[in-house]
Amino acid sequence: YASEHVYRHMLNIDADFSHHPRYLPAMISGMDPANGAPVDVMIGSRYIPGGGTTGWPMRRKLMSRGVNLYARWCLWLSPHDCSGGYRCYRVAMLEKLDLGAVQSSGYSFQEEILWMLHRAGARIAETPIIFADRERGQSKINGKEAVTALRIIATLGARNLIGR
Repeated sequence: YASEHVYRHMLNIDADFSHHPRYLPAMISGMDPANGAPVDVMIGSRYIPGGGTTGWPMRRKLMSRGVNLYARWCLWLSPHDCSGGYRCYRVAMLEKLDLGAVQSSGYSFQEEILWMLHRAGARIAETPIIFADRERGQSKINGKEAVTALRIIATLGARNLIGR
């Protein structure tokens, strides 16, 4: 849709009120080349100075940190928040991807798109956000989905090692 309508940027934001709109100006201005190096992906990050989470039990914090470390290690990514969904993308960079090749249909989608963008030469930056636990709805993740996500990340990481 963003490509068809010639948008410059595409924003991804959770609809459960966990991503506050007050961070949108920082995300969009971070994409502007006048504010430094041009950026293709701006991540609203929980895991850089100034970022964080509220309302999360320790188990969820540990799981999220672990998934991010795993993704950074397997996929050779530099962002600290690879699993977060609060992002601004440069549409021209998304157009370079073969979105039909995406394997993920669940929670590993965020990491897979970053991996694809990284391999396409995208410049990725982060801006701090405070992520609030959802006010509406429930998480749809379950054990099967978690194992599938870990497997997909490992498969993509193996592709890094064999050079494909």
